[in-house]
Amino acid sequence: MPLTEDSGSKVLYPVRESEALPVTKRQSSRERAGAYIDSPLMTHRVHYRGQLAARIQGNYGIYYTQVCQVARGIESECSCPSDVRPCKHVRALRATWKENPESFSSFRTF
Repeated sequence: MPLTEDSGSKVLYPVRESEALPVTKRQSSRERAGAYIDSPLMTHRVHYRGQLAARIQGNYGIYYTQVCQVARGIESECSCPSDVRPCKHVRALRATWKENPESFSSFRTF
């Protein structure tokens, strides 16, 4: 049986498994993006001149997500309300391109 410390002392008391708080780990970016990678939630997938774009059905609506290859690396945008950048939708878009590039419509220059 696990032990817990009393808040005011160093005495340890047994805790039943049913009373123990679950141990949670911080999810990796890949785990957070996992539900969207190459899923039906990601539609209108487009590849054009080093740019990727898609619509993603998220928790609070449809988000417009894009990734661009630029001289200094990669730039991305997403219309989701997350403060985390790059968000899970951007990560999912990049991972989907890596895993299944055939699922994107490709536009060529005429």
